[in-house]
Amino acid sequence: MRLLEHSNSMHKYKKRKLFSKYNIVKSLVVFLISLLIIGYFYESGEARKYVEADPGKTITVNQVQYSYEVTKGKTYTVIVDGAAGESLLTRKALIEGLGEDYRLFFYERPGYGRTDGEQKTPGELAEDLHFMFRKFGWSMNFILIGEEFGSVVMQEFINRYPEEVLGAIFINPTGQMMGSEKGASYAQETKERKNPLNVFATFGIPRLLHHTGIVSYDRNIQFNSIADQDYYSNLWLSKDHVKAAESELDMMAAMEPVEIRQGTLTNRPVYLMTTNRNLQEMEQSRYLSYSSNTETVIVSDSIGEILLERPQDVVSTFHALIKKMDRLK
Repeated sequence: MRLLEHSNSMHKYKKRKLFSKYNIVKSLVVFLISLLIIGYFYESGEARKYVEADPGKTITVNQVQYSYEVTKGKTYTVIVDGAAGESLLTRKALIEGLGEDYRLFFYERPGYGRTDGEQKTPGELAEDLHFMFRKFGWSMNFILIGEEFGSVVMQEFINRYPEEVLGAIFINPTGQMMGSEKGASYAQETKERKNPLNVFATFGIPRLLHHTGIVSYDRNIQFNSIADQDYYSNLWLSKDHVKAAESELDMMAAMEPVEIRQGTLTNRPVYLMTTNRNLQEMEQSRYLSYSSNTETVIVSDSIGEILLERPQDVVSTFHALIKKMDRLK
């Protein structure tokens, strides 16, 4: 018993240790939770800079608010649809390479950037694009450029509206392997290649490690500027962007192959751009049956995304297609 000052009675008194094991564990848990909360808000703010960087306009079609960008060219209208996880760097490279002669149209599919709405199949996307172009009041004559998932959207557009297609460039098309074992394998390999240190990405840990130089995420892709490299790396450290890309890859793995309608484009030019490995493994030569006027362009097997990594080859192929179109006039 201990007599307490300013008290007229006896009270039990038990001395507690300030640095008891309980207090240490409690403090550590509070500290870690605080770090996760701070990391969550840090990641949300940083990711928004890159995921929502699209400077384009928006239009609502069939319950989806699409973000899109159109250049001011006055000759042919070119519709560009990229691979799962396409970035603004793809657009930048094409715009710089093709100059101001052509009207280039780019858009964000649901799940990316500022596009708001439920995910859609390639066929549904093709229909939305068609409705969108009519809403714009455009002359319905297009050149299509599509890579990987984007190639499936362009393929669906050709199947539905062949009379509106002046020519097409299929880049690493994947429509024939969808729903197959090869399709599932491709989707898994692509996820592993594109998905960085995504554990705890919600709390900004991979981004913090990257920014402090402890871990570098650049996938060995060379860019013309440090700013482009920074944008690309940070985009792929964003959970929402990775989730959207993985969702599209899963869709490709699960869907049925898209029909190739032989001779649909008659003698309008069709180019196939791919690697030797993908040409054989994915039956991509079948896409040449869309037209009697075709060519194949082969790039190195080490290239993952042709639009992003070899834009100069895409520009060269595009100009070759334009020459063929001009000869048909």
